[in-house]
Amino acid sequence: MMLELRFDNVFEVLNTDPESFARRGQLKTAHGIVETPIFMPVGTQGTVKSVSPHELKDLEAQIILGNTYHLFVRPGLETIKKNGRPALIHELGSADPNR
Repeated sequence: MMLELRFDNVFEVLNTDPESFARRGQLKTAHGIVETPIFMPVGTQGTVKSVSPHELKDLEAQIILGNTYHLFVRPGLETIKKNGRPALIHELGSADPNR
């Protein structure tokens, strides 16, 4: 399976601060739009450490950064390729506390 990567119109700057050059924008992904700046939890080895799924929901985390090398090591390539296609990170673990 060939994956096509497109990077056009991925990030749009909505506002900038002329004094600090801080930006507010939108990151556009295949799963929706993420408002920035944002608190972005990091998942290593397929899980976010020190933050429960309920806390992630309460924080209204819009996105979780996952390390693909760690996912390759564990849970492994076969799990990632389940059903003959790349599995999405939210299919590998329960990011939704109601699941």
